[in-house]
Amino acid sequence: MNDIKKQKGWFFPKIGGGTEEGFNHAGIQTFGAEPDHYLPRETIQNSLDAKDPSKKNEPVVVEFKRFKVPIEHAIPNLPEYIEILKKCKESCAEQTDKKGKIFFTNALAVCKNKNITVLKISDYGTTGIEKINKNVGRWHNLIKMKGTSVAEGKSGGTYGIGKSAPYITSGLRTLFYYTKNKDGNCGFIWKSIFTAHDNNPKRGNEGFYCHSFEHEEEIITEGFTDNNQQNLIERTVNGTDIIILDHQFEQKKGDQPWNIFYERKIMENYFASIYDNELRVRFIDESKEIDYEITQGNIVDKFNTYYKKLDDRQKTKSNFPLLVAYQEKPILKDIPDLGNCKLYIRLDNQYSKKVGYMRSPKLLVQKKLNQNYSGGFAALFLCDDKKGNTALSKMEGPTHDNWSKEWFTTDPDLAEKIKRNISSFINDELRKIEKKDDNVNFVLDDFYHLRYNDENENENENENENNDGFELDSLDQTFKDVEPYLPPKKSFNSSKKKIKDDNAFKSGDDFDNGGSGGKTDKPIVNPQPNPDYILSGPDILPGGEKGKGVKLKKLNENQYDYKCFFNANNDQYNLIIKTNSERTCDIDVYAKGLESTRNDIVLLKKANSLNGEIYEVEKNKIKNIKLTKEPIRLNIESQTLRRYVIHIEVFAK
Repeated sequence: MNDIKKQKGWFFPKIGGGTEEGFNHAGIQTFGAEPDHYLPRETIQNSLDAKDPSKKNEPVVVEFKRFKVPIEHAIPNLPEYIEILKKCKESCAEQTDKKGKIFFTNALAVCKNKNITVLKISDYGTTGIEKINKNVGRWHNLIKMKGTSVAEGKSGGTYGIGKSAPYITSGLRTLFYYTKNKDGNCGFIWKSIFTAHDNNPKRGNEGFYCHSFEHEEEIITEGFTDNNQQNLIERTVNGTDIIILDHQFEQKKGDQPWNIFYERKIMENYFASIYDNELRVRFIDESKEIDYEITQGNIVDKFNTYYKKLDDRQKTKSNFPLLVAYQEKPILKDIPDLGNCKLYIRLDNQYSKKVGYMRSPKLLVQKKLNQNYSGGFAALFLCDDKKGNTALSKMEGPTHDNWSKEWFTTDPDLAEKIKRNISSFINDELRKIEKKDDNVNFVLDDFYHLRYNDENENENENENENNDGFELDSLDQTFKDVEPYLPPKKSFNSSKKKIKDDNAFKSGDDFDNGGSGGKTDKPIVNPQPNPDYILSGPDILPGGEKGKGVKLKKLNENQYDYKCFFNANNDQYNLIIKTNSERTCDIDVYAKGLESTRNDIVLLKKANSLNGEIYEVEKNKIKNIKLTKEPIRLNIESQTLRRYVIHIEVFAK
C-alpha cells in the first residue's frame, strides 16, 4: 500500500443505509451522571494496566495538566471542522433534538475563540500503545472498536466503554490521542463523537482527523506516524497522552477547583496503589501556577487532612478508613477459583462497618455494609492473584463499580460461587473477632437500635447495604447477632440462669430482671426506683424551687434516634444520637429490661464527645447538650463497671 495516495483531513464515514446514531451516544451516557468522577478512574486504570514490566520498582506516573493553546494548534483544518459542526447542528434541529442543538451552538461559539483550554492526561513508566494502525490490539480498541472488553494487559483492564468517559468533559466532544511505544513507534489521531449528519451522503456520528485512502473497495483510516504533523506533544519516553479539547469543569460557588476535585476522587479510588508506590499522580494548572503530586510519602497525610474536614455523614462515605485498614497486617486465604486473597481489618468505633472490595490494579470496585461485627470497623478485601483477577474482571460492569454474575455471561454459576466464597471469608473473620472478649464491643440494645442509619442517606460509590456485601438471596449463611429471648412467666427463680455469651452477658446474668452478672444466693427481683431520683418531665423546673429554672419537655421517641453499646476496650459506653431538629437537651440514662419498665438508673461519672468536649453530668443525666439532625457521638463512663442494657429519654429546653 506504499503507492496508495493518502488524503489528510476530517473523515466521517458514510452510513450507506446502515444504522444512524444520534447525539445521545451510548458510551458517553453511561458516564454522564458523574463525568468528573469517572474521568480519573477510567484513565488511570488503563495507565496502570500498561505498566512497563522492565520498571518493576518504579511507580506509574499519571499527569493531569490544564493549559491554554491557540485553537488552530488544537484543531487541525479548523474551517472544515466548523462546517461539520454546522451540519450536525442542522441535523439536530431536523430531529428536534434540543440538547444536541444547544451543544453544537456552543461548540461553534468556542471555535471563534483565539485560545481554548485543554486538559492533557499523560502517563509515564508505561509501554505505550502497540500495534498502531493495526486491526487488532489496544490502538484499535481505543480508537475504533465498539462493544469490546477484551483484556490486553496483565490486570485485565481494557479499552472498553470506559474510553468514552473523557468525551463528556470536552465542550467539543473531541480528543487528541498520542502514543510512543516500546518498539520506538509513535502514532496520533484526533477523534470526535458528534451525531449522524449531512444528507448527501449521510455520514456517521464518529469521525477522525487522519489519513484516509481506498483499498480493495474499502475506505481505510489511519493515525499519523510523522511527528511533524502535530505540535501539541513533546514526548521523548514511552507512554500515552490524551488531550481533552475545551475541557469543561463547572466550579460552582464554594466548590473546589478541578485539581482538588480530581485529587480527592483519585485518593478515594486508588489509595492502595499510591500507598504501595505503584502510582504517583501529578497536577499542573499553568494559569494558576499549580504544580504538586500525590505520592506514597504524602497520601496518608493528604487523605487524613481531607477526611477530618468532613461531617459525620460524609465520613461514612469516605474511603479513608479503608486506607487505615490497609496498613494493618493482612489475613491470608487461598480462595477456590481466586487464589491468594487478603483481608485487612481495622477496629474503630468511629468507622461505619464498611468493607471495600478491590482487585488489580488496586482500584476500589465497591464498598458494602457488613454487620457481622458489632463494633465499628473498616475492612478491605484484595485479590491481586492473576487467576482471581481474571475471573473478577469478567464479573465487573462497564463502570468498574460492582461484581455481579450478570456480567459473567459465560459462567454465572461460577460467579455466584466466587461471590459466596468471598463473603464467607470476610464474615468468618469478622465473627472470629466478635468472639474474642478482649476485642469485642457488646451491643446492649434492642433490635431497633442495633443499626444506626439515616433513612434519607444515599450512599455513594454504589454502596449496597446488604449485611455481607452481596445479594442476600445468593448466600447460605447463619447470622449470630442477638438471639430473641422471651421473658419467663410470672414467677422468679432464685437459681442462677445461664444466658448465651452471644447476647453479651456472662453466666449468672439474668437479663429479665436486670441482673448485673455477679454471683448471688438471693432471688433477683426488680429493684425499686432510687428514692433520690426525680423523674424529669414537662412539669419539672430544674433549679430547685417551684416556678424557677427552665422548663423541660420530654421528647417523643419519633423525635430522636440513638444507638448505645458497651466498649469492652475502655469500659465505656458509646452513645450515638440525633434529633429531628436543633435542640439543647438533657439526656436521662437508665437500664431497661424486656418488659419495658424502668429498672434502675445508671449513675454517670463523665460524658464527652469524640473531639474532647466535656459535658456536665448529674446522677443519671447528661446536661445542656446541643443535639441536631447530624449524629453526635459520645463516650459515657458510669460509676460502676456493671454492664447495663442502656436506654435513654431526652428532654428539650
